[in-house]
Amino acid sequence: MHINTHQKNRQHGVSLIEVLIALLVVAVGVLGLAKMQALAVSNTQASGLRGLIALQAMSLGSTMHSDKGYWQVPAGSNVVCSAASCKLSGTSTSSFGAVPSSCLNTTHCTNTQMAAWDVSNWMNQMNTNVPGYTATINCAAGTTLPVTCSIQIVWLEKQTGGGTTTATLADATPYVQQAYYLYVQP
Repeated sequence: MHINTHQKNRQHGVSLIEVLIALLVVAVGVLGLAKMQALAVSNTQASGLRGLIALQAMSLGSTMHSDKGYWQVPAGSNVVCSAASCKLSGTSTSSFGAVPSSCLNTTHCTNTQMAAWDVSNWMNQMNTNVPGYTATINCAAGTTLPVTCSIQIVWLEKQTGGGTTTATLADATPYVQQAYYLYVQP
């Protein structure tokens, strides 16, 4: 009987190089997931701001519907601000002028005073939620009803992208001008 004492050298387990390569692959994958998570959070914040601006524009449109006595007048007689255009920016006031407190304490305000009050309240909400915005209200010139108005809201937003590293994303990301338009027929 012949006993084979010579055994082949078989590998039992994993070599250290294979373990290091596997760790490197897992580390690259985890870094990719972290980058995707950072971009997802950034895009969620941007879309939340865009949604808020859309709601604010619709709020102003609803206010314009409720103030038909002011907004539903053909251009040339009682136009928004001046020359059918009203530009609102940050804390600045429109050319409506100040709303007299006597109007707010009595039951009768003029159509212009009510429009000024509503636009002032809307601007205060925008100043709180979207600093640095510019809103423009343009009503179509003409002598026929119904009057058509457009609301344009412009703001700056950080542009997010996958081309930069996460460490430099916050510092080097450029601001991009965004705009939202809403057409209203008060």
